[in-house]
Amino acid sequence: MRLNKGLLLRHKPDIVHFSGHGSSTSEIILEDDYGNSHPVSVRALSQLFSILKDNICCVVLNACYSEKQAQAIAQHIESIVGMSKGITDRAAISFATAFYQALGYGRDVKTAFDLGCVQIDMKNLDEQDTPKLLTLS
Repeated sequence: MRLNKGLLLRHKPDIVHFSGHGSSTSEIILEDDYGNSHPVSVRALSQLFSILKDNICCVVLNACYSEKQAQAIAQHIESIVGMSKGITDRAAISFATAFYQALGYGRDVKTAFDLGCVQIDMKNLDEQDTPKLLTLS
């Protein structure tokens, strides 16, 4: 996945959702313009969201081992979801589906987060404790 700063500037989203891969060394993996994968540092992500914090109220890092990035971004953005360890695709999709359904029905981020975790548990995936919600510190 690519993180396109131009699209973030143009569309000014309220929520940024990253669905992709994270490494066991707590780095998000992105693609460059040539399709090559490379890790992105916690520092770079933190700086990006520090600059674009005006309109973004929530960032979802739906990738393995993304809690460290979430902690850094939480210094600038109101609500961040990160994963404390590896997460299966099935659990990540279950979480995201319930999370966005709750937001779509007008629930707040905390309630949506809790429902996402409950959805993982209801499917007996035993990963309900992997997502972590962090708030602006």
